[in-house]
Amino acid sequence: MNVLLELLIGLALLYLLTAVVASFVVEAVASYLKLRAKGLESCIAQLVEGAANRAGGAQGADDNWTSRFYGHALIRALSTARVMTADSASRPSYIPREQYAEVLLDLVRKAAGLAPGESLTVARLREIVATPSVALPAGVRAMIETALTNGADSLDKVRASMEAGFDAAMERASGWYKRRTQLWLALFAFVFAAVFNLDSFYIGSRLLKDEALRATALQMSVDAVTGEEAKSPERFAAVVGSWAVRMRDDATQVAPHKASANKTPTDQLKAAGTRDATALALRMMHDANHWNPLLANAAWPFLTATALGARSKALAAALPELSAAAGQPCGESPLPQPVDAAPLADWVQYLRCPRSDGVDLDTAIERFRKSAVLWAQTDRVINPTLGRLLARAVVSDQGNAEMEALKTYLAALDADTKKFADGVDTALAKLPEVGWIGEVSAGWDGWRTFRAVLGWLATAIMAGLGAPFWFDLLGKLVSLRGAGRKPAAQAASG
Repeated sequence: MNVLLELLIGLALLYLLTAVVASFVVEAVASYLKLRAKGLESCIAQLVEGAANRAGGAQGADDNWTSRFYGHALIRALSTARVMTADSASRPSYIPREQYAEVLLDLVRKAAGLAPGESLTVARLREIVATPSVALPAGVRAMIETALTNGADSLDKVRASMEAGFDAAMERASGWYKRRTQLWLALFAFVFAAVFNLDSFYIGSRLLKDEALRATALQMSVDAVTGEEAKSPERFAAVVGSWAVRMRDDATQVAPHKASANKTPTDQLKAAGTRDATALALRMMHDANHWNPLLANAAWPFLTATALGARSKALAAALPELSAAAGQPCGESPLPQPVDAAPLADWVQYLRCPRSDGVDLDTAIERFRKSAVLWAQTDRVINPTLGRLLARAVVSDQGNAEMEALKTYLAALDADTKKFADGVDTALAKLPEVGWIGEVSAGWDGWRTFRAVLGWLATAIMAGLGAPFWFDLLGKLVSLRGAGRKPAAQAASG
């Protein structure tokens, strides 16, 4: 029974690892091709233009309402930086429902010829939808008519109805995107399995025959899903990412660093520059953690700037979204709350719009910089936790607590990464046919090649279920095996 359970644990670990690595590639490709933004644009086109005109609405012509929607100042402010290009911004991958409804109602007001500043009322909306000369697209007209038919007697209720329809559409779009991502995940998992011969049948047969290999896989699984700190798929992905890009080599330079009592990390960076081992390690870690080298190179001056003028100048390069609608009028926006965890879109809107809260622009920029929100965006960095801790350590002016938090995280990540690397090395030593396919496939006959292809397909299909699925299943299998560690409190008392 234990042998079968350990076999399942070993295969689950294989699929988890394959899914994590393939997910890195999928995330990078999705960011490069802006797949989320394109999917959102297609959904917006269907909502605004109507299903019959969806294709035309998503083509980007200047005379359709989808283009007008994306050209509105409130939407342009949400534009996101392109990956691996020098372009300033592209269309957003996320739109708050409030801004969606507000923008559409503003476009309706303009289409009806209302004077600037003239308010839109429910009575006026009834007149607009009843007037054939007002050219409203089918989707927008249907939204308004549905709200009015359902008894909306105020503009707020019309807006709420539009927001509810938007939420329902986004839920469907999210499901569609996940299904599409699963296909991409399985595709890249197959490529990864083929390149390194991750044959499920071969690895499964080796696990059955080799007790030491099963023990190695079991220990790696225990380390992945249990421990004194709560583990998660994101944590495991951080370990794999650190191992893959050798980020831990930079971390070793930061971990032993002792800051002087009268100098903060920022002061040290300013004084020593990149010649200092700690400053160099932080910069290398910052760059390695970014999906987009151009964004990493632009964000670093903003992170390390000490003069207010330098921060303001560097902000535009670090956050290209701000220049997407420069000079465009916009409504007032409150200070994002909570400051440390507010959505990036809220910060963009706040930084580019006039404020009435008494906070000057330089102070707002500094609050944004210290929040480290920019360095915790999953479409920008590989490890959001590391990005946030690293940024806070650099900008800290309250002493060395932030640097100590970074060093503690790096020490734990480094320890887990070394365990993982040792486990991989041990496992590979017992799997002679796992490796670069050009080397391990020498001498294969037709049957062996056919069996390998089937094994790659099995690995790809299983990995396509996603890292969260296999992480949860691996945790359950490890618990069933009874190999998990006791919690600290129980261990102490037992």
